Amino acid sequence: MLTPEGGTAYPAGLASLSPARCYLFPVTSTLSPATPYGLSGGRAESCQASAFTGGKAAGGGSIVIAAFENQTLIQGDFFQVAGELEAGSVALVLADPPYGSITQAQPWDIPVNFARLGRALARLLHPTGQIAIFADFTTAVDIYTAFGTSGFEFRFTFIWEKYPGQPVNLSRPISDVELILIFKRQGARVGDLIFNADEVKTPGQPYRKTSFTEVNPTRRGIKATVFENHDGQRHPRTVLRYPAKPCMVKSERTTHPCQKPTALLEYLIRLLSNEGDTILDPFTGSGSTLVACHRLKRQGIGFELAPEYFDMAKTRLEQETAQGVLL
Repeated sequence: MLTPEGGTAYPAGLASLSPARCYLFPVTSTLSPATPYGLSGGRAESCQASAFTGGKAAGGGSIVIAAFENQTLIQGDFFQVAGELEAGSVALVLADPPYGSITQAQPWDIPVNFARLGRALARLLHPTGQIAIFADFTTAVDIYTAFGTSGFEFRFTFIWEKYPGQPVNLSRPISDVELILIFKRQGARVGDLIFNADEVKTPGQPYRKTSFTEVNPTRRGIKATVFENHDGQRHPRTVLRYPAKPCMVKSERTTHPCQKPTALLEYLIRLLSNEGDTILDPFTGSGSTLVACHRLKRQGIGFELAPEYFDMAKTRLEQETAQGVLL
């Protein structure tokens, strides 16, 4: 269990942590589940990544927790601390793991052990929770295989069409899509899962469609001869078109090379969770998921190992929560 390191011990649970403060927790060699989120206390520290000691928070190291209203940002290794989080408490895992495609330019871009990730998420995900995980094609194959042996079932795929695309070389087409794989627990009823289509429908013109046959050769059942759309709202589609970093608004862009657009993350959170739900991001990066969670009134918890990106995410959350105070 995580125990206080010197100073005053704080009450159990992240809810007791003061907003916009950081807490230093020593990590022991044995981690065990405890009260909500399992983080039983610590001593207040400066909210600088320099307070982090112990590299990957292995035995004898420390993690830093920055608390911002309903968001919790942790500098440390998700795999090291995952056992301290409350089992079955996560409604949605929104993950953007390293693909291993830019390792030559970014040494941290090392592919994740997806079998290990699947085992950790299997303990944390609510029985009707879902996983939305970004991937390129190669990574998607690895995730699909590993998650299938971890108790998860593939549901469907979103395709993020990002503009502008990224040229690779003259012998390949411009790369302008990434995949978002959606999983549920094996055996979970689809009818029990959250799919808030009305939250993300796009506007359009009302229409009336007439079918000349009641039989659809690719579907079971009988279809209506006449279908009328009275409000023009369109059901969610597979392809989601959102800007890549060069086309994001200037105030949103960071120096993180793999930053995802906050609007895209908001779309996924609206569709696959409800207000007050707990959203987990094991690879927080620049903090976009937690920013989206704050705006949409979800309880976000994110992990980031690199001090540079932890500080980046912390700064964004400070600015985001400060805006709420001013308004």
